[in-house]
Amino acid sequence: MLHVPVGANTFGGFTNSWGTSRPSSTLGTSVTSATGAKGSWANVISTPTSDAAYGVLIWVHTSGASSQSRNYAMDIGVDEAGGTSYTVRIPDLLVGGAGSLTAGRAGVYYYFPLYVPPGSTIGARAWGSVTTAFRVGVQILQQPANPSVIRKGSFVEAYGVTASAGTSVTPGTTSEGAWTSLGTTSSRVWWWQVGYQITTADTTWGNAAIAVDLAVGDGSNFNIIISDMLVTSSSAEALGNPPIQAGVEFPVPSGTGVYVRAQHSGTVDNPNIAAYALGG
Repeated sequence: MLHVPVGANTFGGFTNSWGTSRPSSTLGTSVTSATGAKGSWANVISTPTSDAAYGVLIWVHTSGASSQSRNYAMDIGVDEAGGTSYTVRIPDLLVGGAGSLTAGRAGVYYYFPLYVPPGSTIGARAWGSVTTAFRVGVQILQQPANPSVIRKGSFVEAYGVTASAGTSVTPGTTSEGAWTSLGTTSSRVWWWQVGYQITTADTTWGNAAIAVDLAVGDGSNFNIIISDMLVTSSSAEALGNPPIQAGVEFPVPSGTGVYVRAQHSGTVDNPNIAAYALGG
């Protein structure tokens, strides 16, 4: 059996994009989406990092609005030369409808154990159903106690994203909804996340909890790898997902089908769902 030293997954350094700013409804970097294509890059971590990063936490808030249902797909880019010529490393994160910090909603979170070399900068850009700005924060994990035992990846694949939306899924109510295909892996991948937003046609939401399952399989047989990921929605048209849901490690070969299903606590607000997997 492999012995993993105590503290192997601890980190001695962190860099966040918001510095020491006081928490507020404008905390983080403003990212303005475009319609019909991705918008311009916003510099999220604009000072070249002094140490390599072994994980990237992404946090989005204030991308929602009362009586609206805004959809966004956001890229995270890295410039390893420390400039503003970003290369997409994490594509098409669904971030629509994220609630405001000061309205009692935590926002939308993603975490990937992505390796970012020292001296890099990080940016974000988005495609949206509207051109309204929202707020993005990035925190990177650095100085691991035992770098040799930290598993890290180099790329992320997105499944089920079209323009600024994900794949339409019909949640169940008294039972789980049907499995819906998001596509097929094109590489060997091992770290998974799920993205969720409500379709733009639904502008009146209810207060609800939604449980989302992610599976891989062949359309007849399903191996669940994320069970009951919690999403909350409010009648103020705001979404949140708890940051404790940081993803799951599960190796999957190329050519494997990716599927989701959901169950809703009340009257269904139809969602768009996507999945993301890191490899390398």
